[in-house]
Amino acid sequence: MAITDTGADGTWAIGVNWPYPKVYFGRYYTLALAISVATGQLWVYELYCTTSDAWTATAVKSLGAIANIDSVAIADFGEFYAVSNFGITANTVYMDGFLRDPSGRLVDLPTASIPSFGTCCNFNGQAIIGCIKHSGDDHFGDMGYNTVAWSKIGKFDFRLAPLKSDEEYDGSFYINPDVGYKNMEWGEWNTGIVYKVKKLGKGVVVYGDGGRGFLYPVNEPVVSFGFKSLEGPGIRYADHVGGNEDEHVFIDEDNSVWRVSADKTEELGYSDYIDDLIAADIQITHVPGRQRYYISDGVAGFCLTPQGMYSTNQLVSSAGLYRGTLCGFFLDDADYEARIETDVLDFGQRGMKTVSGLEVGGANYDGSSTRIEASIKFRYDHITSGFTQSSWVKLSPEGTAVILVTAPEVKLLARISDYRSTTMTLDYIKARLKMSDKRFIRGPRSASNIAS
Repeated sequence: MAITDTGADGTWAIGVNWPYPKVYFGRYYTLALAISVATGQLWVYELYCTTSDAWTATAVKSLGAIANIDSVAIADFGEFYAVSNFGITANTVYMDGFLRDPSGRLVDLPTASIPSFGTCCNFNGQAIIGCIKHSGDDHFGDMGYNTVAWSKIGKFDFRLAPLKSDEEYDGSFYINPDVGYKNMEWGEWNTGIVYKVKKLGKGVVVYGDGGRGFLYPVNEPVVSFGFKSLEGPGIRYADHVGGNEDEHVFIDEDNSVWRVSADKTEELGYSDYIDDLIAADIQITHVPGRQRYYISDGVAGFCLTPQGMYSTNQLVSSAGLYRGTLCGFFLDDADYEARIETDVLDFGQRGMKTVSGLEVGGANYDGSSTRIEASIKFRYDHITSGFTQSSWVKLSPEGTAVILVTAPEVKLLARISDYRSTTMTLDYIKARLKMSDKRFIRGPRSASNIAS
């Protein structure tokens, strides 16, 4: 899309400084983050669409030097929004941010009623902030980097009212009918970090470097929030979380991918793929209208769908639907090959077996210049050995390929050189087997020599 910049002369070419520029499609505003060519500072812009593919970017405010910014959070209240950023450079924490009210007035943070914070969200009209930094006055108690705080509904004000009794503060949870806060159990003052607060269902999930928790509204003893710790690991960076109020996807400290809803937490895995990404650069972008999560570090990219995860040549920094059109910022790594690879297969028997060929069903494609090819990966020792791959063999007109491999474990592969020039559907890949090694077979066994 074409962008006309008015103000800070932002860098709108993706790839100059990953992951910027980024776009956020809000309730009222479309916001963007881009780096100033002249100063190297990260700026917030408001984007306006003038035609179907032409946009005007109006500079709003700088968030400071890009070298000191690890993540940016936006709390979206429609015509009012809050922006905050967080970064650690040489063991020094940097935070900046501002508020933008419906009149266009900008308020720098912190203020007498709002501390600096690294993450924020809108929970049903109530502001939730986390990773808090302040000057140590009594207005904000012992809030710290491991703290989550909430405002009164309809107000962006976190000043604490005087406690009426010692029972209102137990050392980790401040209870007050107007505002309140909770110090997370995985860290003490300036040791644990809250990286992300994000609405999910009827509460807010708190993601930190030592774990996760869930804030939920309560009416007793006062109108406030309750809290419960969630089982499982935390995260390493704020941008390792994506999603909306119905579902989150996050990458844990061990690079495993998780999917979380209000009533289910599921570890999806995929750590073998995430391990190859640069952790500090990983971005998770959610497009709920298409049921997609894009995961990329600017070098490699993946797309997670309800059916599974696949690699993609589009390395997405941010995306969303605008008037029904999917748009955003991405790099193109020019890898247009369509590849399919199965998981490790031993066909229920640990002995040596011989694959004499592959059959590919439903392989319809319209590109006359490209042919589907098949291959097999195999290994003999699952403890110490990696996989060896056979040569690629073009399928016959009947959809078969003769490939001779003998091993305990195999993976079946198929590919097309350029998916852009063809349309392909795949129903199955079938291996023609011969069970030549019967050392581990006990009792009767099917004589079938075909396995999908």
